[in-house]
Amino acid sequence: MGVYALFKTLLYVNMGANFDWYYWLSQLFLYSFVLVGVLGWSSGKYSKLLLGFFAVFIFGFQLFHSLSTGNGERNHRMKIGLYLDKLEPDKNQWIMLEPAGYIPYYSKLKVSDDIGLVDKRVTNEILKNKNHWYPRFLQTYKPKYVLTLFPIPKTNKAYLDFREDQKDWFQKNYSLHKVFYAKEAVNSTQNIWLKKLYNLKPSARDYYLYIKR
Repeated sequence: MGVYALFKTLLYVNMGANFDWYYWLSQLFLYSFVLVGVLGWSSGKYSKLLLGFFAVFIFGFQLFHSLSTGNGERNHRMKIGLYLDKLEPDKNQWIMLEPAGYIPYYSKLKVSDDIGLVDKRVTNEILKNKNHWYPRFLQTYKPKYVLTLFPIPKTNKAYLDFREDQKDWFQKNYSLHKVFYAKEAVNSTQNIWLKKLYNLKPSARDYYLYIKR
């Protein structure tokens, strides 16, 4: 299990899969390396103590990870979705954003995501040219809302690169409406201990919301 988890984790990293939920199962399997080591090293009266410490460590780590991820979803992405829900009464409008999750669910808008999980049009554009499909998709389908993790057109990802003419087109057709800062999500809780935890492992990121002119 440990070898499988290590291989799967390295494969995801190589493919650019940077989302926590992709690694959850692999993360648990990787603990098998540690468990085998603990069982091999422990003996006699200390074995139960070491196994107990190992169990507490795993529980503590997963709790820490879950609280941090939960903050990013509930105190940041959910609020962005609720903001969009109030902003746009026409639920037939489209939003282009990162992989679908809390934001489109709470916004109730139609959605295209930038890895093609929920929109075949995205998948088709990726198959045509996986390196520079993103600006072409925006020009072709013109979603009313574009929500990104970066200020367009500044990005270091090849598939998001905008040519000069595409930059001009985007700036003429879209305007920056609002930036949702991750720091605001961290500070939204009144619990001082949760704030410290979120600062140690922030899962929220800044979002840039663009609206078609």
